[in-house]
Amino acid sequence: MSYKAQCLAINPKLKAEKNNNNWQIKYYQSEFGRICSSAAQAWESAYKHLQSIMYKKDDLVVMDNCMEAGCPTKGKRIWRCRTDHFTACSGDIAVFLEDNHGYNYSGYFLTYFLRPASEEEIKAFEGQSPIPPKAEKLNLSSLSLL
Repeated sequence: MSYKAQCLAINPKLKAEKNNNNWQIKYYQSEFGRICSSAAQAWESAYKHLQSIMYKKDDLVVMDNCMEAGCPTKGKRIWRCRTDHFTACSGDIAVFLEDNHGYNYSGYFLTYFLRPASEEEIKAFEGQSPIPPKAEKLNLSSLSLL
């Protein structure tokens, strides 16, 4: 099976784009693999990239290159994959995440925006503080005004 066929079996919405005699595989604006001089090389690079983002249950990952990565409570922490990767209804590869205190990330997370945790990050994983609980709703009926 060719690299192109293997890539399209994983995500049928991938497209090869040629720009100034260079090829790259894209999914909308997201780039998979590196820029190559031939379409065949680009599909091979995209396949290797796809393989690198197919996480398994219990893999440790960090959010990277996304809006959530900048969040002080969610971005700078290590997450454990609760599931093996799967193809979401959008065609994206995703996983469910949890931290070391059992906090589950709400919904699935696209693996394109994850990277494997480094050795230093893994060592700090167990000492990671829990995500603060959401603010409790105030019961206004029990407050006295004076």
